[in-house]
Amino acid sequence: MKKNNNKGFMLTETLVVSTLIVSILIYLYLQFTNVYNNYQNSFIYNTPDALYNCNNIKTFLINDNIENIIKNENLTNNYYVDLKTYTNYNENNYKTTLFSFLDVNEVILTKDNLTDIKNNLGSLNFSVGLKNFIKYTKSTGEENVYRLFVSYNNGTYASINLLVEE
Repeated sequence: MKKNNNKGFMLTETLVVSTLIVSILIYLYLQFTNVYNNYQNSFIYNTPDALYNCNNIKTFLINDNIENIIKNENLTNNYYVDLKTYTNYNENNYKTTLFSFLDVNEVILTKDNLTDIKNNLGSLNFSVGLKNFIKYTKSTGEENVYRLFVSYNNGTYASINLLVEE
């Protein structure tokens, strides 16, 4: 016996297979886009040179008594200190020379708990790249831990933790 009422079977089969293939292609596109974005970020965020230079700035701040900066600026209310324009250093000429030699664009000191600064990024006068880097950075949220963000003129960014004894 031959059935004559299976006229829509080929159309249904084509739609099911097409939907499956399109779903797989969309999933692959999303995965490769994620991998590509992380690959691109690895060339600008926390590169070895940027981290090394950031560590030099950290060493300068520790030697320059960073505890006084934190106490004077009250980071609880201000969220951050712009260290490039901060003028109460012991060795202001050394700071200017160091930042110039390292080709620093912006230097920001903030608490490691980045919730407040991330919530107020729209109102802050940072470059778009630094704002994106702050959004990208994950924090530990520990007490007495501060984070140093450095933006360089070559388009790279670095962030390093500072443990400060209060």
